[in-house]
Amino acid sequence: MSRWTAQEVRDFVAGRAAFSLHAARVLGVALKGFLRFLTLRGEPVGHLVAAVPMTSRSRLAGLPRGLSEEQLSRLFRSVDVSTAIGLRTRAIIECLVSLGLRAGEVAALHLGDIDWRAGMLRINTSKGRRSDVLPLPQTVGRALVAYLKRGRPKTVDSHVFVRHFLPVGEPLISHDITMTVRRAFRRAGLVLPSMGAHVLRHTTASRLARAGVSLKDIADAMRHRDIDTTRIYTKVDWPRLAEVALAWPTVAP
Repeated sequence: MSRWTAQEVRDFVAGRAAFSLHAARVLGVALKGFLRFLTLRGEPVGHLVAAVPMTSRSRLAGLPRGLSEEQLSRLFRSVDVSTAIGLRTRAIIECLVSLGLRAGEVAALHLGDIDWRAGMLRINTSKGRRSDVLPLPQTVGRALVAYLKRGRPKTVDSHVFVRHFLPVGEPLISHDITMTVRRAFRRAGLVLPSMGAHVLRHTTASRLARAGVSLKDIADAMRHRDIDTTRIYTKVDWPRLAEVALAWPTVAP
């Protein structure tokens, strides 16, 4: 490593930035720490620490990556609800896109969290270690009932979503929810910059913004503690943005 040059270090991190500024920032921090560690070990690489470029990215710099209505329809049509796995996939997608849940929150759902009579759902949030109560939309309720009656394996576990293959009946984890969504995207022929479950959460908030729902109400629905987190969705509210856009200046002949 003593033969590394400052330019090679910069090019290494910059190459990662071409794919993701966040990934480049994480890589830069890790590389700096590693070089400092080697310096303490006596390796002659201390001069490379300053060569590591640091990147920054505003929280509001990009657009939220949600699905369009046409893409969402394709996703739902691609799910085969004649199978047990398909029923589970449909219920998971409904929870993600209709309620804006996170993958970990879907995986953590228990049968006791559903109040069928009151039409409410208790969410054990993966952030902040708190519980929230949300209304249970009919689309979500129907998908859950279909899965529980016709798809879910018999098990003593109280989680809503469980494994259908060995070990059968064990609860799904956050990674399983994400992989379920990715497989559904591939079946629907959707090629997206991000293929994770969070895309559907972005879809929920974007749809609310386009429908004219206030930032405060979107923040409440998404359970954002900081409303600044919600401001990014104003970028997809095209009708309101059009109202404040200025006409392009023209040059008089």
